Amino acid sequence: MSEKNFAVFRLQKIKSKSGANQVLRHMYRYSSCDHLMYPGNKNYDLMPPLPDGEKRSFYRSFDDLVGDQTIRKNAVIALECVFSGTHDLMHSEDFDLQKWAKKTMEWCSNSFGGKNNIVGAVLHRDETTYHIHALVVPINPETKKLNARGFVGGRAKLSILQDTYAECVSELGLNRGISKKISKKDHVAYQQYVNEKAREQLEKEEVARLTDEILKKEEYIEGSYLFTDIEL
Repeated sequence: MSEKNFAVFRLQKIKSKSGANQVLRHMYRYSSCDHLMYPGNKNYDLMPPLPDGEKRSFYRSFDDLVGDQTIRKNAVIALECVFSGTHDLMHSEDFDLQKWAKKTMEWCSNSFGGKNNIVGAVLHRDETTYHIHALVVPINPETKKLNARGFVGGRAKLSILQDTYAECVSELGLNRGISKKISKKDHVAYQQYVNEKAREQLEKEEVARLTDEILKKEEYIEGSYLFTDIEL
């Protein structure tokens, strides 16, 4: 296992309102969750509070954002983002969970068209490893049109998102796994190349383990509002 502490960012595309609303219901524990390891731990809503008794609804939020624009039948209408990191670091006494949550939400807002595009965000503390779920409607802030491809279309954009998120939280001790940019064609010495590939595999396994741990038994459909403070 690598000695590094990893930043984890996972993204899922969602193509139906019912699927997105199901994710939102899971995020806010409106529906039952049998796999919770620590059901007594408090989760934190990272969005502005709603009026008493009102629950978050993807249908309402989506219609408010999209308006009457025509939506392509197979369009990606929402992005589910999961943020986390190496368990031991995030659960240590020295880790600043509040700062991590705030920096993560700032990055999410900056990366996906602004705070108004985020329709739900929760810090989960009732599962094995602390993590944030955020649900985003990919509206282009300039054209006001739904355009997921503009944010996550192609490997290059996804890689940039991984890079920039890791950079955002690096001061907290969370690092980016090795990207796939290293190869023999880059004129790296052969032994260094072999060592880098071995380390890359270890890091991939660690990131995969962390992600599986976070998403254990959760079902996904294919596919902060910016706050000034978080009271944890």
